[in-house]
Amino acid sequence: MAPRDKKKKVVKKVVKKNVRSVPLDSPVHAQLARREAELKILERMSKSFWSTLDYTTISQHLFQMLHEYTPFDALLLMLRGPNGHQLIVTSQKKITQSSVGILCKDAIQQFGRSTSTKLSKNDIFCIPNIIKTSDISGNLTVKHTHFLPLNVLDKTHGIIGFVSSDRKVQFDENTFINIVANELALVVDYQHIQEKLLRERNMLSSILHSMTSAVVVVDELQNVILLNPMAEVILGVSANNVIGKKIQHVVSDKEVCKLFGVVSNQASEYLSREMEIANTTQGRSMEVKANLAKVRNPGGRVAGVVMVLNDVTHEHDVERARTEFVSVTSHELRTPMAAIREAVSLIIDGVTGPINDKQRKFLDMARRNIDRLTAIINDLLDLSKIESGKLQLTREMVSPNTIAEGVFITFESAAQEKEISLLKNFAERLPKIQVDQDKVAQILTNLVSNAIKFTPKEGMITIGTCLSKKNNKFIEFYVKDTGIGIDHKDFGKLFQKFAQIDSSLSKVAGGTGLGLAISKELAEMHGGHIWVESEPGKGSSFHLLLPVRALEVADRHRYVLLVTGNVETSDLLSSALRKGRFDVGCVARGVQVLDKIHERRPDLIIVDSKLPDMDGLALCKNLKSDSTTALLPIVFLTEAGQENKIWGALSLGVNGYLVGPMDRNAILTAVKEAIP
Repeated sequence: MAPRDKKKKVVKKVVKKNVRSVPLDSPVHAQLARREAELKILERMSKSFWSTLDYTTISQHLFQMLHEYTPFDALLLMLRGPNGHQLIVTSQKKITQSSVGILCKDAIQQFGRSTSTKLSKNDIFCIPNIIKTSDISGNLTVKHTHFLPLNVLDKTHGIIGFVSSDRKVQFDENTFINIVANELALVVDYQHIQEKLLRERNMLSSILHSMTSAVVVVDELQNVILLNPMAEVILGVSANNVIGKKIQHVVSDKEVCKLFGVVSNQASEYLSREMEIANTTQGRSMEVKANLAKVRNPGGRVAGVVMVLNDVTHEHDVERARTEFVSVTSHELRTPMAAIREAVSLIIDGVTGPINDKQRKFLDMARRNIDRLTAIINDLLDLSKIESGKLQLTREMVSPNTIAEGVFITFESAAQEKEISLLKNFAERLPKIQVDQDKVAQILTNLVSNAIKFTPKEGMITIGTCLSKKNNKFIEFYVKDTGIGIDHKDFGKLFQKFAQIDSSLSKVAGGTGLGLAISKELAEMHGGHIWVESEPGKGSSFHLLLPVRALEVADRHRYVLLVTGNVETSDLLSSALRKGRFDVGCVARGVQVLDKIHERRPDLIIVDSKLPDMDGLALCKNLKSDSTTALLPIVFLTEAGQENKIWGALSLGVNGYLVGPMDRNAILTAVKEAIP
């Protein structure tokens, strides 16, 4: 029995006992008897309310029970619904059109006062609810009305009204009908909650059924509690056979099952993996991308894990076909292009006989465009080799100035032709660097070529070299121009494949949008990095930072920079990362980060949300908005219950996050997933 019903039962017993002990002719006896009758009615109403949620039936039962208590002619119930408002008028008298009109007008006024809502008769659907008796005693006459709002907390669901032709509601009746109104309001509120839950459940079900991604949810014991149709297709199972059973017992792919356990046991909330699974229904394997996340209940406790699987087989097949096509086609084009250029050059040089100035002009144009097409083919080949991991560096000790001088000489005539001043500013006594000379020259060639494209007549371009001011173990190359400049919001596009800044000048200049993307890859293969500093209308400055002596990326340990002022956190992370064969650096304050980056560029930065000198989110924002660090992967570190900070960090573009307390596996998983 509910506590509320128990309380009513106790009160009823007390009232009965008091009634028996009071003389029959006493006024107190009459009051106690009335209270006893009220309690009986309330008990009957409560059972009636919760036994049906049909408002017409509730209104009829309520009228019959209250009519025994106090004489009135009609009960009015006006409720706010999802598709409008309904007005139920219940009476034993004949409900005429005129009486409905009067009641409707009064109800609208009362509802407006209770809810500050303006309604018209067209907004209301009226339901006459005549209780059939042996004798319908005349027409309903509206003279006195008494309305009460149906309130639950700050919500008004409707109003209840009592209609009479000959009497007003008495003072001692008002308290009782207020109780009735409150009880009815709870019933209506419950019905609204049920309807809302049903709508949301139906909407969720429709979404899950229409999704092209597979969705699987397990509880904390790894029993399957939800499986959408696409999951049935990808995993080759039937929902009827797996719901309520352990995922390991009903899904044949062990890797999929294993991931649920990994997420459950790790400290971070999310996990993302690409893998190959066997599809038993289609008799083939498929490549899928799995995204998993912990499901938490309102109290914050882990209640299960949700997995979303996307079939990426087609995308991967297309990407492989594209790479292979580009590689084969580019190779096939290089040989005839070389032959065509050589033939054109022989004609220009007069080997085949004399040519006039007009012929020379058009042949020079043809040779320039052959060179341009050859450069595009070479870019596509380089990109193909980089993506397939086939591009190898041939390192040698060489002077930085020798490389820069070669590029300067290459572009002297092109700059003069466009009436641009090409200057050089090479630092003296620079140490030799261990690099692939051709690849570094290729990077600088891309930078100078772009500078000439986007610098107007009478502009200036400077090619320079210097020892890094932050770290004397690095050499810095730079190309500065007085061209159109670049908006900060476009920095992210510059080093993406096939990306070009949308401007009229870039469209005129042309190009594939591969040069800077390839330059970035080549710089990182040398253990260096490339960045830009620019403002619209003020020119651009591209910088290439290379170590004097660099190991192959494949041969060196990945380097992770920790930014945390917590000694225990630093020790935990450092220990886990070193056991995972990572090199580790650490700073306690946000202001120290840039200097540390220039000492050695990290493969990943872990940023604590709480730093002694600044907020961790602010540091992430600074790093992502600085062109020299914008491309560095970041993992954000925070405590449990800080979801707002996590979403804030993700919106800034961080690559992952860790939630304390952490274990070694969770740390290494988060780090490995964030590093490209």
